[in-house]
Amino acid sequence: MELNVYLVRGIWDDRVSEKTKVYIKTLDKIDEPRNIQVKIDKKKNTEQLTVKDKVDARYSYIWMNEEGNPIYEWDEFNGEYVRPTGVNNVLKMKLTTSSGKIYVQKIDKETTCKSEKRIVTF
Repeated sequence: MELNVYLVRGIWDDRVSEKTKVYIKTLDKIDEPRNIQVKIDKKKNTEQLTVKDKVDARYSYIWMNEEGNPIYEWDEFNGEYVRPTGVNNVLKMKLTTSSGKIYVQKIDKETTCKSEKRIVTF
């Protein structure tokens, strides 16, 4: 984390305010997910993508399609996609007949900062 101090003042018409210190914190970069495992279950007609990085409760993951829209988890019991809960390091989907691309980002729950997108091809 880096802390910078800037002196700022406001100017409006002919009036000028006194200089005031403004402190700006630059947060640390979040590393993108590295170790992603893909498992295909042909019997259940599903595929499972798992981020195998060290689990840290401070972070969560978001899975996206090529357009950047979030992908929700496939619920086998109800036969529909549902909003993820918890760390969200596992994504289960219906098996597709064609190859595809999925993106995953690591998110800091406290600061809401995001990592770069990581591409998963299958």
